[in-house]
Amino acid sequence: MKKWQLHLLTTNTISFPLLDYLVLWNLPCLKSIDGGTTITTTSIHDQFKCSQVGVASWFLCRYSKRIEIYNCPALSRVFPCSVVGQLHKLEELRIWRCKSMVEIFEIEGANSNGVDSTTNVGDGSDDTCTAITIPRSANMTLLELPNLTILKIERCEGLEYIFTSSTLESLKHLKELTVEECKAMNVIVKEDGEHRETSKSIIVFPRLKSFTLGDLPNLKGFFLGMNEFRWPILEKVKIYGCPQMMTFTSGHSKALKLNYIHTGIGKHSLECGLDFQPSNAMHETQLLMYYTPDMIKLVQFPWSFSNLVEVDAHEYGDKLLKSSIIFPCKELLNLKNLEKLSITGNYDESKIEEVFEVAEGTNEDVDFETQSVVVFEKLKEVTLGRLNNLKHMWKSNRWIVLNFPNLTKVSIVSCNLLGHVFTSCMIGSLSQLQELQISNCKNMDVIVKQVEDSETRPTTEVVFPCLKSITLHNLPNLKGFCLGEEAFEWLSLDALEIKDCPQITVFTCGQLTTPELKPINKRDGSSRETFEFTCAIWLILKSAIYSIIGIF
Repeated sequence: MKKWQLHLLTTNTISFPLLDYLVLWNLPCLKSIDGGTTITTTSIHDQFKCSQVGVASWFLCRYSKRIEIYNCPALSRVFPCSVVGQLHKLEELRIWRCKSMVEIFEIEGANSNGVDSTTNVGDGSDDTCTAITIPRSANMTLLELPNLTILKIERCEGLEYIFTSSTLESLKHLKELTVEECKAMNVIVKEDGEHRETSKSIIVFPRLKSFTLGDLPNLKGFFLGMNEFRWPILEKVKIYGCPQMMTFTSGHSKALKLNYIHTGIGKHSLECGLDFQPSNAMHETQLLMYYTPDMIKLVQFPWSFSNLVEVDAHEYGDKLLKSSIIFPCKELLNLKNLEKLSITGNYDESKIEEVFEVAEGTNEDVDFETQSVVVFEKLKEVTLGRLNNLKHMWKSNRWIVLNFPNLTKVSIVSCNLLGHVFTSCMIGSLSQLQELQISNCKNMDVIVKQVEDSETRPTTEVVFPCLKSITLHNLPNLKGFCLGEEAFEWLSLDALEIKDCPQITVFTCGQLTTPELKPINKRDGSSRETFEFTCAIWLILKSAIYSIIGIF
C-alpha cells in the first residue's frame, strides 16, 4: 500500500495510478471535489486553505482502494457524477464529521440542459450556509461499486440516504456497513425512479456479514420499496437509537443465519430475523432504546425484554450506563430468557443505582398483592464493575423475591456504594453457584443481608452443593459473609481467599460445614511455594464453628 503526500498540482492533467490510500483530514474550507481534469490553483495545500472556494480533483483518488474523509464540515458530496462509474478499485470508504454533506455519490438525474446546479453548504466555521455552484454532467453514469467491502458513515448530519436502489446490484462484495449519528437519515437505500419499474425483483447481499444502524432519530427503515432482500451470510445486526424505525424493509427480508439482534441494551433472540412488519402486536412489545439519568424511554419494536438474551456494556456503550435502573420492576417477569449480565462502567460517568428494581410496597404498575417469587431461569453469569453509584444489585422485600436457580458465576469489582450482594431470602435458590468474587467495594459490610419479614427466609440450613471458590479482596468494612443464624454447608468449596478485609471477625454466625476446604500448596510466578490460606483465615473459620458448638 502506498500513501503519498501531494504538494504541487499544476493545470495539466495528472493521475496517480499507485495512490492506494487517500486521507482528507481536517479541511474546514473544502467545499467540493471536482470531477474535471484540471485545477486552477497552484497547490493542493493552498487550495485547502482558501477561504472562498475549496476544490480538489478526483484524479487524486480515482485509483484509491481506501479513502478516509474526516472533519470536512463544508464538503457537500464526495463523488461527483463524472467519476461514479470509475470507482471499481474502491474497497473501503470511511466518512466522519462532515455536517454539510447531502450526498456521498452524485447519482441523481442531471438537468436536461446540462446547466450547473447550486447547492447550499456550510462554510466550515459555523452553522451558516453558503451557495456554491457544482458542475453536473448531462450524461450520468450508473454508480458501480463492485469491490467495496467496508463502508462507515458517522456524524454526517445532513445525509438523508446512502445509496439509491439502482446501485444495490453492484454491492456484491460489501461485508460491513455502519451508519451512526446522522440526524437527517431517513432511509439507507432510497428508491429511485428507474428501479421502481422492477420493484418486485430480488436483491441479494451475498457477502454482507454485519451492519450497524445507530442514533438515527429519523430513520424509517433500511429500504421502503417492495423488493425482496436476501442476506445469506448475515450474522450480526446492531440497531439502536432509531425510534422511528417500525420496519426494516417493506418487502420480505430473509437472513437465515441471523439468530440475534443487538440493540442499545443487549442481544435479543429473534425468530423472524429482519422480516418484521408493523402490527397491533407491536404495541405490546417494547425495547429499551434511549437512556436519560432519571428516565427510561421505551419505543415499540418486535424485540423486547422478553427475548433479551445478553446484556454487555462493553459492547453496547455508555448509553446503558446513563440509566439509574437497568430493569424496571414491571419488566422483571419478562426476563425469562436472560442468560448473561455484564456491566462495567467508568466510575463517575455511570449513573446506575439499581440493576433489578424491586418495588417498595405496592406499585401501581405491578400487581403484587401477596409475595411473589420471580425466577430467572436462564441467568448464568453476573459481572459488575466500576459502578460508583450502584447501591443495589437486586433487593428483595415482602412483595417480591428474586430467585436464580442456574446462576453459576458472580463477579463484583469496584462498586463502592454497594452494601451487600444477596439477601437471605434468595440464597436458597443459588444451588448452581460455582464461583463468587467480590473486591474493591468500600461500603460492603456483608455478603448476605438478613431480611427478617420475608416469607421465604431460610431458618435452618443453606446448602451450596456446587460452590467451589470464594474470593473476597479489599473490603475494608466487611464484617462477615453472613451474620444471621443460618447454618451453611458448602460441599464443594475448596478455595477460599480473604485479603485486606480488616473488619471481619467471624465468617458466619451459624454452623459452617466445608468438607473439601483444606490448605493447598500453590506456586506463584517465581516458583515459590505458598499457602493459599493464611492462619488468620483459619482462625476466622474456627471462631465461627467453635462459637456455635461451645468448644472454643
